[in-house]
Amino acid sequence: MIKYLITHLIRNYKNTSSPLVKQSYATLCSTVGIILNVLLFIFKITVGAISGSLSIITDGVNNLTDAGSSLAAFLGFRLASIGGGKNHPFGHGRYEWFMGFLSALIVFIVGIILAGNSVSSIIFPQKAEFSCTVLLVLVCSIFVKLYMYLYNRKYAFLIGSSAMKATAMDSASDMAATTAILFSLVFQHYTGIIVDGWCSLLVSIFIIVSGWKAITETVERLLGQSPDQEVFKKVQKIVISHKEISTVDSLVIHDYGLGRYVISMRIVGTKKAQYSELISVVNDIEYELSLEFTCETTIEIAYMETDLKTIKKIQSIVERVILKINPNAKVSRLNIQKSKDYSNVFITIEGPDKLRRQEEELSSVIKEQLYNLNTKYRGIIKLVIAHPNRER
Repeated sequence: MIKYLITHLIRNYKNTSSPLVKQSYATLCSTVGIILNVLLFIFKITVGAISGSLSIITDGVNNLTDAGSSLAAFLGFRLASIGGGKNHPFGHGRYEWFMGFLSALIVFIVGIILAGNSVSSIIFPQKAEFSCTVLLVLVCSIFVKLYMYLYNRKYAFLIGSSAMKATAMDSASDMAATTAILFSLVFQHYTGIIVDGWCSLLVSIFIIVSGWKAITETVERLLGQSPDQEVFKKVQKIVISHKEISTVDSLVIHDYGLGRYVISMRIVGTKKAQYSELISVVNDIEYELSLEFTCETTIEIAYMETDLKTIKKIQSIVERVILKINPNAKVSRLNIQKSKDYSNVFITIEGPDKLRRQEEELSSVIKEQLYNLNTKYRGIIKLVIAHPNRER
């Protein structure tokens, strides 16, 4: 169904690098999600009230919160489609993330409220009625959620939407929760043991976990999380495809949502490449990136120190300083950019939170050691806090 709607309602639907097409995909998928979740809510609330099953009612409320999340995503995509202006030159794409945060917060709060009701049901259990109608509604719900998971996952990766990825994972959680409710009713029907309240609590926990996970993910994006590695790989592939370029350094990609990026980098030419050739290559790279992404690109041409003996000597000095101040830190990047009168030594140091308090001392000692080695060396130190239990 989704594929049919996409091919008939979205212009240039194959051009998924276009922000307008991305928005159309997201808007259509969100609309379908709202309709399906509202229908599931109506059916489950009705069946839950008739059968007296709190877990089915809880699952129905969960579907209503999902519809609210889809509505928030829909509004977020609509707001995100507003173009750039004087005060927001890079567009309003991050509205998608902001609305995602609000919907995730609501889901989290609803989950806590439902968990409280579930505990009451465990203390004061009531037997739920089992019928073919209940069975049919739950089985249909599982298949609907499976369908929602599959299409949201497929198109989330196609257009690079974090909101749709979250929706896909939420659909998978809902599918698991509804399956648990189905088994609880079958179990009660054949054993007489009432576990409805426990299943309702399980569903509530699914809602709370899903809401919290969505909150943390959207906060990460709003704080400036790096774009997907696929974007980095595509940019690097385009740049390195030019034979005049030997390496790409200091590649920074700012994600402003809906596929809008601001890209900056420093390129290093091969030994044979002349400055005039590199200027021409820069123009070509900027054009190629504009075709692949909706982006603004700034490229700096650099002449890097390529003598490995010199680089290793500087790295050895820096590592000795780090070892004395904080042995848990390490050099994650070091390169030397040469200019007419000076050489800038760019050093990125990765370490634990404690390193923040030692940053000034570490930077001062390294700069002093570099100056003692060569008065033309100027140290530019960057600190990156590494969380040991988090993937980087």
